[in-house]
Formats: sequence, structure tokens, C-alpha cells
Amino acid sequence: MIKKVFGKILLLFKKLFSWIKNIYFKIDGYIEDQIFYLFLFFSVQYFVYMTILDIIFGLDVYGNSLTPEIFSKIFIIYVFTLVLYKIYQTIKKYGVHSFLIFDFFAGFRFKYFLVYFECLVIETFLVTAYISIIDVNSDNLVKILIIFIIQKISISIMKNYLGKVLLNRKIEALNNGNKIKVNILEKTYSESIYLIDNLYSSMKKSLDSKYKSERLKTDLITNISHDIKTPLTSIINYVDLVKNSNNTEERNEYIKTLDYNAKRLKTMVIDLIDASKTGTGNIDLNYEIIELNELILQVYGQFDSAFEDKNLEFEYKSFSDNIFINVDGDQLSRVFENIITNAVKYCKENSTISIRIEVKDSKLMVSISNISKEPLVVKSEDLLEQFVRGEQSRSSEGSGLGLYISKNLIELMKGKFEINIEEDIFTVIISFKIKTNKKKIG
Repeated sequence: MIKKVFGKILLLFKKLFSWIKNIYFKIDGYIEDQIFYLFLFFSVQYFVYMTILDIIFGLDVYGNSLTPEIFSKIFIIYVFTLVLYKIYQTIKKYGVHSFLIFDFFAGFRFKYFLVYFECLVIETFLVTAYISIIDVNSDNLVKILIIFIIQKISISIMKNYLGKVLLNRKIEALNNGNKIKVNILEKTYSESIYLIDNLYSSMKKSLDSKYKSERLKTDLITNISHDIKTPLTSIINYVDLVKNSNNTEERNEYIKTLDYNAKRLKTMVIDLIDASKTGTGNIDLNYEIIELNELILQVYGQFDSAFEDKNLEFEYKSFSDNIFINVDGDQLSRVFENIITNAVKYCKENSTISIRIEVKDSKLMVSISNISKEPLVVKSEDLLEQFVRGEQSRSSEGSGLGLYISKNLIELMKGKFEINIEEDIFTVIISFKIKTNKKKIG
């Protein structure tokens, strides 16, 4: 029984010690400001400790008859050690910015002279008020209390004026398109400065994005003009040839070429429309449960002749024979058609195009990899923009919108579309989150 009671008392003291320790470590900020809170922190402890001594041991610790000198000396050493450690900890964390007086004068700019002067006048008034109060009061305890209260007011005023100056400097820098670093440990102002910094970054990102968007629009118009003009010119020329030709064989060849270019032109126009629709989300999705292996292998079946022409191997690995997912089957088929078309077009001859399906980190992942026939000098994120191709020359056919449309479609189906480039290995990774049913524990 005694052991149990002793254990509970010990646990209570541990919790009390932990609580006091947490308060101590939460005291943070400028050293000048910490002095006030450390004063309160140790004053309360001193009062409690002395009261306990008075009650338990019957010592008249608040009178003049008996003073526990040993206890007082131990307490002074305890306070001195923790104050020094707190100052060391703060200087290690913030360096010279641990001192408010440093930031206050280091941040001085002549244009803010009136702000500093006003602060100086108020501080002078506080010092004068303190001198006047201690002149009429002889109680040392009251003097100590008043000096700490005035010190706290003084520090708050300095932080307030410094905060205003630093916020003005930040806003001026933002207005001039610059980025300056300022320091203040006052939470309210540091949060405001953080928001201003984020505003600067957001504005810069927004402007960069707008510039990039305008550049892409210009590139899109230029590239569309070039790519549409090619089949269109061919159609016009061959129409004239058909009109002027009396040879049946020649006319049939011309008509074949016309048919090819007309279909090519139609595909490009459809891609442009779909790029616009998928980019804005203006497309209807018809969800259905499909078996993923079957869908991919059906798409691959369309490329048999293309694989034979370039002597390509097809490697397929799946963690399961039955993978059912809820997607728009037609749109997902189109995504795989775009990716495999892209792989066949740009892959190295006599190489392998591989598809791997696996589950990783609660995600269903489909990876399509191929070896590029030319060095990949484009960033993976750029390939997901409109009208960007992996090759520098524009010799290959296509709209350059396939990957962009595929990415949009996968994201509309709540998936993720990524491109990974490692030397000459080009990999498209499509992933969907796997929903798991959590069993209730009864």
C-alpha cells in the first residue's frame, strides 16, 4: 500500500517536473523579452518553494527571524544556471538576432528616422517614470517588480516599432520587385513577413506562369500553322493533279495520298479539340468496371505491324491476371494508344517496349518504358505541355499533343500521370489510388 502511494507521489512529481520543463523551453524570442518571462517563471517557483518550506518545516521564511540560507543559495545557483543555458540556447539558435537591440539598430534607415525618434521619446518617458516612482518608494521588492514591468512595456514598444519598419521595408521591396531578408522574432510580425515573402513568391510564380503560357500559345499557333499547312498543301496540290490526270493508275495513287493527308489533318484537328476539352475538364466520362490486362493487350494488338516494321519486342509483366478498375474504358484505351504510338515512333529499332503493372504504396501503377533512338534533351515536365516533342527536329508526324491529352485524361479519372527520363530510357507512369475497405473492430 505504502509502495503504491509512494509510486503515485513519484509519478505526480514527474508530471510536475515535466510541466515546469515544458514551460521553460517554451520561453523563446528575444533575450530582452525572455528576461521578463524568466523572472515570472522563477518568481512563482521561489514563492511556492518558500511556502512549502514554511508549511512543512515551520520555517518563518517570509520573516526576518529565520532565513534558509542554504536553500536560497541553491536556488540562486539553479536560477543562474538555467538563465545562462537559456541565453546560450537562444544565441545558438538566432545568433546576433537573439538581441532585440541589435535588430532595432541594424534595421535603421534614415527614411524611418521619425519612427525611431518617436520610439526613443516613449522609451525616455518610461525611464523617467521609473526614476520618479523609485524616488518615492523605498520597498526593494516593489522597485524590482516595477523595473520588470517597465522593461516588458519597453521591449513591446521597441518590437512594435521595429515590426512596422520591417513590414514597410518588405512591402517596398515587393513593390520594386526585390527580395530582402529581415529578422524579427515577434510572432505577429514574423508571420506577416512570412506572408509577404509568400506573396512575392506567388506573384513571381504567377508572372512566370503567365509568361510561359503566352510563350506556349505563340509556339502552339506557330507549330499548328506549320503542321496543318503541310497536309493541307499536299491536299491542294494532289487535288489539282487528280483534276488534270487522265491516267487511272496515277489518279488512284493521288487519291490514296489525298486520303492519307485528309485523315492526318482530321487527326490533328481532333487532337486540338480534345486538348482544349481535356485541358478545361469539359469532357464527359463514362465510368465502367474494366479488366486492365485485357484492355492493354487489346490496344497492343493494334500495333502488331508497327512492332514488326521496327523489329521491336514487347514485354508485359502484371502482378495479377485479374485487375478490375472503375474508369472510362474508351478514354483509358486512348491514353494507352497515345503512349504506345509515342513509344513506337521514338524508340530505338531492335529494342524492347515494356509494360509493367504493380501495386506500390497503396497505388496501382502502370509503367510503359522504351529506349529512345535519339538523346532526350527535354525535361520530363516540358513534355507534358502542349505541342512539345522529345526530338529537337520536327521531322516526325503528329500533333505533339498526345502526352498532354493523356495526362489530362488520367487526371480527370482521378489518377496521376508522370514521365521519368533516365539517360535514354523514357518511362510513362500511370497510377491510381487503391481503395481499401477498413474493417470495423467490434
